[in-house]
Amino acid sequence: MFLSETLQPGAFPLDEPLELALRDDTWLWGLIRSGTGMRRGEPIVEAALASLLYRDTSQVTLLWKNRAEYRGMHDELVARAGVQKVKALGPAYDAFLSDKMGAPVRTHWLRFSPLGDETVWLTNERGDRAPTALGEDSLLSGSLAEVWENEVRYHVILFGVPRSREELRELWLKHTADWINSH
Repeated sequence: MFLSETLQPGAFPLDEPLELALRDDTWLWGLIRSGTGMRRGEPIVEAALASLLYRDTSQVTLLWKNRAEYRGMHDELVARAGVQKVKALGPAYDAFLSDKMGAPVRTHWLRFSPLGDETVWLTNERGDRAPTALGEDSLLSGSLAEVWENEVRYHVILFGVPRSREELRELWLKHTADWINSH
């Protein structure tokens, strides 16, 4: 979110394995702590940093904190909007919702695909390819897409003066259903 100018594809040198190995959590936390590449002074950035580094959540509200809360909110949204699936809503939605909620809102969509479209072939210790692919041979990997469908797909984060989560959730449901129905 607030490291977007620093974390570009070139930050992870795939052709230099020794350098790539150092791009770990410790490296990332160092960037966050130092403020490298951040727009310091912006209220949203400062609120996010306070929440992340110091656990000061007075200016940050997550609409849900776990799978059960997400599932309940998501199912209610789908029912209110009359759709089967919610697609990524984008920056225009964030601006719309920020206006309706009276506070800055950011949605964060998790980009993940369990295995992708390419076949992953099984191999032995010598690298010889087995006659079956991972999805065909493993019940677990074959069911990952279904498992992923039930995971948290996105987060909604509100910045600014805190209000009750119940009030914010009701406003979010109403305005997001309206957005989905009008776009």
